Amino acid sequence: MNATDPNEKKDNYWFPIFVTEFLVISVINAFTITAFARHPHLRKRSTYLVMNLTVADLLVGVVTGPLFTYLRINGKDNNDSTCQDQLFAP
Repeated sequence: MNATDPNEKKDNYWFPIFVTEFLVISVINAFTITAFARHPHLRKRSTYLVMNLTVADLLVGVVTGPLFTYLRINGKDNNDSTCQDQLFAP
């Protein structure tokens, strides 16, 4: 993409928002897991689904967030190739 491409301006506008979102997801879910770990009365059968969703959401924020950031910064964000091709391309 060249510097005058309008899609690049839109991508540069959304990039800090995505990074902030990944950080907020990670911090809030880490606090939630800490609360479940510290307070045994929260560990009931009825809250297992909430704990499961918290762990899954934390993994989304911790794994895909930095992966997206790495791919975006290094210019490997082509939409026509698979994620594996982007990660392991020389």
